[in-house]
Amino acid sequence: MNRCTIWAGALQVATALLFPAGSSFAQSMVGGVIDTDTIWTTNGSPYTVDQSVLVINGATLTVEPGVTLKFNPLTSLFVNDGTLRAMGTPDQRIVFTTSGSGVSPFSASNRWGYVAFSDLAEDAAFDANGSPTSGCILAHAVIEYAGGTTIQGAVHAEDSSPYIVDCLVHSNYHGGVFLRDAHGIRILGNSIADNSTPISGGGLHAIDVDDALIQSNLVTRNHAREGSGLYMNSCSRVRIEANRIVANAQLTVSTNGVLYPIGYEGGGMWLGSCGSFEVSSNTISSNAVKLTGGGLFMKRGEALDLHNNQFISNQARTAGAIKFTANNSVLAGNTILSNAATIGVAGIQIVGASNVGMTNNVLALNTTPGGGGALEMSSCQTIRMTGNLISNNVAATGAGISVSGSSQDIVLSTSRIDPTFIVAHTNLPIIRNDCPFAFTVAPDGASNVDGRRVWWGTRDSEQIDDLVHDFFDDAGKGIVVIDPHITFGLTLQTNGSGSIGAVPDKPFYEPDEPFELCATSSDHWYFSHWGGDIAATTTCYAGQASGDLVISVDFEAFSTQQGTPHWWLASHGMDTNDQAAALDPDEDSQATWREYIADTNPTNALSVLALTGLSFSNDSQIVSWKGGAMATQYLETADVPASDPTWHPVYTNHPPTTEIVTYTNGSAASSTGALTRIRAAR
Repeated sequence: MNRCTIWAGALQVATALLFPAGSSFAQSMVGGVIDTDTIWTTNGSPYTVDQSVLVINGATLTVEPGVTLKFNPLTSLFVNDGTLRAMGTPDQRIVFTTSGSGVSPFSASNRWGYVAFSDLAEDAAFDANGSPTSGCILAHAVIEYAGGTTIQGAVHAEDSSPYIVDCLVHSNYHGGVFLRDAHGIRILGNSIADNSTPISGGGLHAIDVDDALIQSNLVTRNHAREGSGLYMNSCSRVRIEANRIVANAQLTVSTNGVLYPIGYEGGGMWLGSCGSFEVSSNTISSNAVKLTGGGLFMKRGEALDLHNNQFISNQARTAGAIKFTANNSVLAGNTILSNAATIGVAGIQIVGASNVGMTNNVLALNTTPGGGGALEMSSCQTIRMTGNLISNNVAATGAGISVSGSSQDIVLSTSRIDPTFIVAHTNLPIIRNDCPFAFTVAPDGASNVDGRRVWWGTRDSEQIDDLVHDFFDDAGKGIVVIDPHITFGLTLQTNGSGSIGAVPDKPFYEPDEPFELCATSSDHWYFSHWGGDIAATTTCYAGQASGDLVISVDFEAFSTQQGTPHWWLASHGMDTNDQAAALDPDEDSQATWREYIADTNPTNALSVLALTGLSFSNDSQIVSWKGGAMATQYLETADVPASDPTWHPVYTNHPPTTEIVTYTNGSAASSTGALTRIRAAR
């Protein structure tokens, strides 16, 4: 018997060569070394992998769409020096599965091994449009019930970058996907679900990965000690974009029937010693851990760009949504909603970080029985916030923001123009400064928190004082420097059809801050004048904020001599002139200008203002008519016929009106000589 031992990174493979490469038998048994190009065809499926498969010598193993590969326990497919092209289709997926049965979710028994790629495996290459042109590819495949060996990952890549797209990687032990020293790898549109490992990275585990794109994947119901969804350590230049990372490290039933989360840190994601990381447009929800970072845990990082993500309903002992220590980082446009903690902060916990910007985030409805409902900053330096909304969070204290440790240079709102809003909390105070007093009262003094430009929902200084717990409540603590945030609101209103542009465009202005308003009319309308708190007749107006202002602009419609608006004629596809208003295009004996007054359709003969019924019952007159919806309709009677009768008002029907109207006039006597009419006005 020939045996060969081949080293590739950390993998050592010992393979028995019991039959020639690519050979098959009646049962489509395969295994051993593949050193020449080989195709496993749909017609030969299913294949039973009786021995581990080793691709060497630059050979290409092609697996056709629809093929099923059944691996005996402990056997694997290892691309040591060559290429694997397993490219199924959405309708004909390639299946990598076990030949056995009875696999346990949290056990290696009865499982096959893995699909692995070494540094000599051909990396995937792409054209200018991002389509793969060569190299190792796993596409439209199912990888399931692997993890029988001690090798991590059902898909394992060492210093190799296969293209993994639209695969279902599920129900594997030792994790779903494992990457080490991968450069330029792309993992797109996969479902990575129900994988488990006793160590880190239940769904995806990556170490020393550079220039990677992880996009549009569903990562759900995976379990691990840390990073049940995604675990990434010592990685750089990675984009994690538009993924759904949901219900990882979720609650598990213990032997006594009690629910416990099984992970420790980073239920959704765990990032350690990572730099130049972009995490954007992801939904990270319903993840849970025993300790910290229910949605995201980041440790010792640099340059984290966390923007436009949704962290919803994650839970942990502390830091229900996010815990991170990343310096030189930005959090912008994220929604931190309905996360929970059992002891500590429910939303975001920032520990020992410096130079962090937080802009236009929403932190709301996060709940903890401890301190720090929305945001806790501990031993941080140079934190700049503005434009955030922090609202309706619940905590025993510091429901909005809690600052502690040796934190310095914390600014809660850098701009009055785009302030941070800290409003509407159940528990008071909503801001708590627990830093030790440093015998300074300057806003930028050590241990003090600069809250001067925050909008608190009120300008009442006494009410604002009630929202804050600091030196004035406990002389051993630092100060939260506040002011009543005196700014002025600008309310803009339009009458007619048009718009107002404001420069700068914002809801609040500093006292005496200049602004300019310009009115723009819609088609068939023209600017008339400004109103409200100003009076002007030019389309643009320049002023200064001297108080809360309500400013309106009036637009008038161009009309014909008969008073028919041009916009109304145009809406019925007619010319906008006097001649068009005098026409009767639907030949219902009503000129177009009259149809405007009645709000009927000038192009539909059935749309007309007319009486449709008149009768008497028990000395009451019952009148029915039809017409438009937006004209005021007047029902009138005259006592006797005459060349110039005197009309008396009976009933006024205000718009909006129904198409058919019936009215009973209880005071009318039955008379064949009386006159009744319906007319309209606008």
